[in-house]
Amino acid sequence: MDEILLYRRAMRGWGARNHVLVLPLVASASGVARAIARGMGATWVEHDYEPTSHDLPQNRERIARTLVGFSANPNVAAVLLVADTPDRAPLLDAIRATGQRADLVIVAEAGGLRGAIEQGRARLGPLLTAAAGCTRERAPVSALMLGTECGGSDALSGITANPALGAASDLLVDAGGAVILAETTELIGAEHLLARRATSPTVADDIYRIIHRYEDVVRAHGEDIRGANPAPGNIEGGLTTIEE
Repeated sequence: MDEILLYRRAMRGWGARNHVLVLPLVASASGVARAIARGMGATWVEHDYEPTSHDLPQNRERIARTLVGFSANPNVAAVLLVADTPDRAPLLDAIRATGQRADLVIVAEAGGLRGAIEQGRARLGPLLTAAAGCTRERAPVSALMLGTECGGSDALSGITANPALGAASDLLVDAGGAVILAETTELIGAEHLLARRATSPTVADDIYRIIHRYEDVVRAHGEDIRGANPAPGNIEGGLTTIEE
């Protein structure tokens, strides 16, 4: 297969989905975002970030970068931001700078919860209409980026799901596409296998460095990731040991 049908997102690459996202900029706006999106055909993402006076600058920058990244993801056709106060508004410009279609509702300026929901749904309508006009186009398979995420291992994960996903990942990479392993924690214990497949010794060293650095941070907090498995969900799925 040389081609695949994807959504062209101009500056943002290609998307496999056509979501309209309602995104709260702070945790306290999550309920409003959920209420706006519900029943409208939009989706929403909730989080637990609430800014405080003790936030480090690098943490604020990381959160802002993450919110912009969610908004600009090629799987998102348009985004409605939900803020509690006007001082969050500058993030709208940062998102629009990526080429994304975006709008904003501010709870404090809309007159509270009910007003924000009404205003949000009114502003969501045009975004949904714009997304409905998007159509898939032929794109090279190399344009596809696959994100993988741990779904909670069960007794068949190592026999069926993981090998099948690995084979699919190899096929996609061979075709010029990309596959992302989403969690650093999920790589612990398998770093030698990844390093063996690295394109260069430098990349292999980076794999060991990143994974071991993360594990060192966890140990510094008195935790042991390798000894924390199998988790209750794994056991419910039929695993009795981490080796399984």
